[in-house]
Amino acid sequence: MKLDSRRRPTIPAALLDAAGVEAGEGMVARVEGPGRIVLESTGSVLSKLQRAVTEGMAAVAATEGRDPAAAVTTTALEEVAADRAADEARVLARYPNPATPR
Repeated sequence: MKLDSRRRPTIPAALLDAAGVEAGEGMVARVEGPGRIVLESTGSVLSKLQRAVTEGMAAVAATEGRDPAAAVTTTALEEVAADRAADEARVLARYPNPATPR
């Protein structure tokens, strides 16, 4: 795989298919060191965030002497998901096609 003259990669369809990435799906990019860029679907990032929030809420409850299982509610996770969806909607409204510079 090579970068084009504008330094944009073209990711092979077979690679995207193997990763389960669909056309139009939001992606998050991060640098993990020199020469290493990682792409991850926003759905995957959201799932990791939900797990981290769940684990954090349970840990706080345990240190406070409360039932860790009772501390994690669907409502709290739904709030995190709704906040993330609203953030993504704001970005997409401002930049409808991130691959196309303005």
